[in-house]
Amino acid sequence: MPVLDLMIPRPSDHDLIIICCQESHKRKEFIERLDKYMLSHNCKQIDNFHMWEIFIVGYCKNSQQQLFNGAITTNKKACGVGKVLGNKGGVQMYFNYNDMYFNFIGTHLVHGQGNRIKRDEMAEDVIKALKTERQEMDPDIICDYNFFMGDLNYRMDNTTFEEMINTDKIKMAPELIDLID
Repeated sequence: MPVLDLMIPRPSDHDLIIICCQESHKRKEFIERLDKYMLSHNCKQIDNFHMWEIFIVGYCKNSQQQLFNGAITTNKKACGVGKVLGNKGGVQMYFNYNDMYFNFIGTHLVHGQGNRIKRDEMAEDVIKALKTERQEMDPDIICDYNFFMGDLNYRMDNTTFEEMINTDKIKMAPELIDLID
């Protein structure tokens, strides 16, 4: 499976791998290929969840399976036409692993140059709707690790890679990471 080798090189080097895809017309077949590939690298699927063509799938190294505490929770929030169609929105996978709470949200946000405010609102709607067992709080407050990924549809016009990495915020990242650790 040469494409998967490029996409996920040496999966057994990682304890957890979470993948989110959008506009996946052959989701079931792709997950079957992923399962076979990951099993060949001593990783097992922990769960998968989808809404229309958006899906999230998680894998764990076989030797680390016992580190899961409790159930793996999945959820979804549709944000397409009328906020009921699932072509836009998000899917969630939430769990306790090694006594730390992980929250993964895979999204597909509205596209278009003039839709930045709609994208921001949609992202906010997804985060607010995808709660954990503590319904009164957003997951980013109570989880140790939060990941918001997918097709966010943001564009960076007229920005070169050099301009992007030379911004003050990017230069501060190592310091911020050191503060957190």
